[in-house]
Amino acid sequence: MSDWQKTYWQVFNIAARFVGAGFVIVGGICFYYALSQGDVLAIVMTAVVAVLGFLMICAKPYRPDLRNFDSD
Repeated sequence: MSDWQKTYWQVFNIAARFVGAGFVIVGGICFYYALSQGDVLAIVMTAVVAVLGFLMICAKPYRPDLRNFDSD
């Protein structure tokens, strides 16, 4: 794999972590607001957003140069 492709996937993985962190922050803030309003649907939706963000942060980095893109 060429050097620019390795750099591309590193940037991709970092960007995915930042997006996940944004989901956690926004989901947490909106979750707190939904709790204060008592809106059950908003509570569920914001909890889902926060959990998806947490899963994006914890995901294994995608590294096709190491050939770990298949399921282990």
